[in-house]
Amino acid sequence: WPSQTNGEKVRRDTPMRIALLVDRVDSGNGTACMTLCLAREFLKRGHEVDIFCAVNRIPESLKTQFNASTIHFKWLPSLRGSWRIWSLPMGAAMLSLRKRYDVVVANNLIVKQDIIVVHNDPQAVELRKLSEVPFEIMRPDLHGWRRSLRTLIENRRFLPGNHKKVIALSKRSAQEVAQTFSLPPERLAVIPHGVDGDHFHPAYAKAHRSELRRRWNISEDELVFLYVGDFWKGLEFAIRGLGRLADPRRVRLFAVGPFREEPFADLAAKLGIGFTKAPLQPDLRPVYSLADAFLLPTPLDTFGLAVLEGLAMGLPAVVSQYAGVSELLTHGQDAWIIRNPFDSDEIAAAC
Repeated sequence: WPSQTNGEKVRRDTPMRIALLVDRVDSGNGTACMTLCLAREFLKRGHEVDIFCAVNRIPESLKTQFNASTIHFKWLPSLRGSWRIWSLPMGAAMLSLRKRYDVVVANNLIVKQDIIVVHNDPQAVELRKLSEVPFEIMRPDLHGWRRSLRTLIENRRFLPGNHKKVIALSKRSAQEVAQTFSLPPERLAVIPHGVDGDHFHPAYAKAHRSELRRRWNISEDELVFLYVGDFWKGLEFAIRGLGRLADPRRVRLFAVGPFREEPFADLAAKLGIGFTKAPLQPDLRPVYSLADAFLLPTPLDTFGLAVLEGLAMGLPAVVSQYAGVSELLTHGQDAWIIRNPFDSDEIAAAC
């Protein structure tokens, strides 16, 4: 509570028990990284934090940081999807979290919570957007039972009695959530992601770039663009755009994410550019370090945390206007923002 001390207002927080719900704890996952950062900030303010997750893959190097703190990791029952993990619809009610904690913050699909953090477009919005994307190589599944289950859970969790506040990562995301679930403005807040500037820093890249390029057999004269994310965030269009460059033979796309390599590697070879695929990693700083620029021509993304991490590492970025992070950037000053993520010529010109 604000109080007067020497003429200045000082915020005094009453210690609370806070539950953070997330699909999995993994330092290579953007949502999990933000959850861990949030937990640290709560600790600084004297709160007690429990993190509930279905899968805990936090590296041993980080576990020691939390063992000495008041952060506790607890298991959350879940349903496993193709690339996602959904907590059981009534998981929070089963665990009686709202009775045991002062605040329950859900980063995943839970019906009952105090605060919803929206990391994905509503299913109705996502399905409409994806159906309009001119994929030629691989298309995401738009009609599976998981989509129906996700829609059912979303409709329940956004009912007034099942939450108190909704946090969106961008203005566009907030507008779409409000329209889809008829939320009044007072229930919505826009809080963009941030990154740790001490962890993601150009000095790391400068110190490790040459060694990492040798490890991946990348020559110093190759121009490396980095792509991070699922394939539907514009991987095919990134390849086609780079293939339109004047001299694609000295260009390589280094792609990190959970997708099959073969069809995209074949397209890159056909267009005459180099292609390297790597899995998601606990620490993405090495892949930021070996790259020359970041490329994400995504047709939809509530934010795009990897873009911000790449910028913090010193990479110039090419990103579509449909990534929420673009709201923080000025075209030609902070990044190159492409208006049509399916236009190979526009992508090539920006690159």
